[in-house]
Formats: sequence, structure tokens, C-alpha cells
Amino acid sequence: MEPTPAAPTARKPWRPSLKLIIVTLLIGGLIAAFAIGGHDFVVWLQTLAERSRTPWTLAVLCTIFTVLLALPGVPGLEVAAIIMLVFGEVGIIATWLCGALAFNISFFAGRLVPEARIQRWLAPKKKIDLAKLPDFAVGQHDAMTLVLERNRVGRAILRWTGPPGGWRRYVLIFVLFNTPGNFVLGGGGGIAMFCGTSRDLRWGPYFVTALLAAGVIPGLVWAGLLTANQFI
Repeated sequence: MEPTPAAPTARKPWRPSLKLIIVTLLIGGLIAAFAIGGHDFVVWLQTLAERSRTPWTLAVLCTIFTVLLALPGVPGLEVAAIIMLVFGEVGIIATWLCGALAFNISFFAGRLVPEARIQRWLAPKKKIDLAKLPDFAVGQHDAMTLVLERNRVGRAILRWTGPPGGWRRYVLIFVLFNTPGNFVLGGGGGIAMFCGTSRDLRWGPYFVTALLAAGVIPGLVWAGLLTANQFI
């Protein structure tokens, strides 16, 4: 007598965990608080830093800047400007290194998200005409390809970047990190976290890209082409 096959178990609907809800609320609260009272907070930090120019003050400001920059959608450039303005060349170097650190923290946070969940989130609701896609993009499921293949502009960028893992994708990331108004993409932290979810991007080349991208504004300030006061 043949065994009766087991009935397929119904797939449980996804429900957000309590931890995810708490983290989301905390991040949302930080974004709201910074948007509402951000200027007063920056003025207070600047006053504090000017009164106490010590290594401990620099360490505290660098920690605040790193945390803010690593969070998607949270501005941190004002804090970086205070560090560079108050601490000069040391502050410029500290801002550069903390920016690179923040981008890497967000990258590894994105790596923690399961690849299957990313593909499920980014799966297009409408069927995409495969004839409009470059040959190398057909059947690809990395996060960057799934995002770029959705519209005409994205597909043009996709053709330029080439297959997953190509060096031009890192050039695109470098440009996005330093594009004015990139807050609509989640800011530096959001872009870095997205890069972490795209498994075609390797950490080595990404680290170099993040290090170079984080040094653009500090480098311009050091060269005298920008002033830190412009960002406060």
C-alpha cells in the first residue's frame, strides 16, 4: 500500500517582528526629530564643540556623524561641517574616515537581509518585456538589475553599467553618493544599504568606492574649493 502523500502546508503570511517594528519606529523618530529640530541641534553641537576643542569632543561628534550618516534618510552633513570647521585638518581627515566607516556599516546591514526576501520585495508587479532588456540582464536577480530594469531610464543606465559585478557599477555608486539631492534615494546610508543587498557587488571594490566617495567633500574643503560654513 502506497503511503499517502502529505498535504502541502499553507504558507504563512509574512508578519513584521516586534524587533523590526521597534527599530523602524526608532529610525522614524530620529528622522522626524532631526527634521523638526535639526537646526537647533546643529547650533547646539557647534557651540559645544567651539567651547571644548578636545579629543573627547571630536570623538563624540565623529560618533554622532557616523551614526547619522549610516541611517537611511538621515542627514549628517551638518555635523560633518562642524567637525571640519572646528577641528581644521584633523577634522577633515576624521570626517573622511567616519564617512567611509558609515557607508560600510550600512553596506553590511544590507547584507543581513536575506536574498530571497530582497527578490520578493523588488519583483516587478507587471511583466517586463524581455526584448527591451540587454541580453546579460535576462534572468538576473541581483538587486541593482531588478531596480534598473523597470523603466526606460533605468534600462539605459543598466546597458551602460554592463553585467553584474562590472566596474561601471561601482562608478555609478560613487556618483550616487555625491549627487546633490540623493536624499530621495535614502541618502548615503540608504544607497550603501541597498548596495549591501545587491549580492553582485563585492566588498573589496565597494570599500574602495566608499573610501573615495566619502573623501570628495572633505577633499574640496581641504583644497579651499568649498567652505564648511556652506553646509551649516
